[in-house]
This record gives sequence, structure tokens and C-alpha cells, in this order.
Amino acid sequence: MENMETKKIPDSLTVQVDSREQYPLLFPANLKLDPQMARPGRRKIVSVSTEKIKLPTADYRLKEFPHHCLIERKGSAEELAKNIYDYQDSKRQARSFARMASEAAWPYLLLELTPNSLLSMRASDLVPDPEDLLRKLTAVCFKYNFSVIWSARPRTVPSRRVLGTAMLHLMASAALYGKVPDVMTGSLRG
Repeated sequence: MENMETKKIPDSLTVQVDSREQYPLLFPANLKLDPQMARPGRRKIVSVSTEKIKLPTADYRLKEFPHHCLIERKGSAEELAKNIYDYQDSKRQARSFARMASEAAWPYLLLELTPNSLLSMRASDLVPDPEDLLRKLTAVCFKYNFSVIWSARPRTVPSRRVLGTAMLHLMASAALYGKVPDVMTGSLRG
């Protein structure tokens, strides 16, 4: 980490939230960031705002760094199953996943369920075979090079803010400490 090149931390960040999100994550008004990860302790307070817009792909991104980290949220096993099993929806979702994979250096899939809650589900019309859904999910992740974050569904305002804070740190770290995405070639520059 000592050789890690960092970018100048901006005074403010804007989290763009897809306007189709029904229960969006909540984000803090301020975020403490380290200008140099190799020398912790000198934190800078960055103001944070949110903006609801129709995003072309994903549910969350930073306006100032739109191609660094994109986060697609799935609120339940049923939503995930619809995206994978429903013929029309799976075609739409595949196009969206392909765009996300080509536009972001770090594409993430945020699942508001745990592996235990998924695998312990009873089979239903919406999720006929939970283990098959997990198998297909892992195949999707490998196909599109997605990282997965499993999280219990945040049901309260404070828990939605905690998860939002964690996702904001993830997006900010990708933008400030990661490699710069070259959108034209789909590669990363050091």
C-alpha cells in the first residue's frame, strides 16, 4: 500500500441514486477520508449530497467518478430470481449487467439477503430452487466480473444509513485509491 498513488480528495461528493430505487440506501451528510492511506490519521471531512436521477446502469455511483465503482442492489431473493428466471427480465438484466461490467472498474452486486437466508428458503413459485438460484448467481458474477456484498436487509432508517455509509466508503475508496478506468478500452491504468 505504500506505493499506492492517491488522487486529491474533493471537498464534496455526490451519490447518484437511480430514480427507480423504491427503498434507497441513505447516506451521511459528511464522510471522513484519509488523504494518504499509507499515513492514516490525517482525515479530511468531505460533504456528501445525493441526487436522484435515472441512471443508465446500476443503482448507485459517485457523480464525480462515474466509471470507478457501480453498485447494483437487489432487495430480495424474489427480485434476484425474477431477474434471472423471467425470460424478458433476464434479457433486460443481462444487457444492464453487461453495460455495468464494461463501464466500471469495480462493479458490485449488493444483495440484501444472506447466503443462509437464501439457502434456507422454502421453494416457491418465485424461487423454485434456492440452491439453483445461488448457482446461477455465482455464474453471473463470474461472467461479468462482479464482486458480491451480502447484507441482511436494512429494515430501519439507521440500518439503511449504516449500509449506505459502507457503500459510500467503498465507492470513494475505489475512486481515490484504485486504478483509473479507461472506459474506451475497458482496461485499468495504474
